[in-house]
Amino acid sequence: MKTPFYGGFGILAERSIPKPAFNDFALLHRLGETRLDVSSDSTLVTRGKDGSLIIAVWNLFLPDGGRFAEDCDVTF
Repeated sequence: MKTPFYGGFGILAERSIPKPAFNDFALLHRLGETRLDVSSDSTLVTRGKDGSLIIAVWNLFLPDGGRFAEDCDVTF
């Protein structure tokens, strides 16, 4: 019998419960149409159809990975 969060394929679990990847794709879908160059490997900047900037910044670190949370400054 499948449980609601079984490890099967797809982005929806049993009874159409969204898996974490579903929300990842939903967030990426909100990015703009044109990707802009940035000098960071943890930032994504896009421009929307209306000219607005959409900025995604992340600080990926694993608890035992030797990296720590960092502050982020965004300047224009």
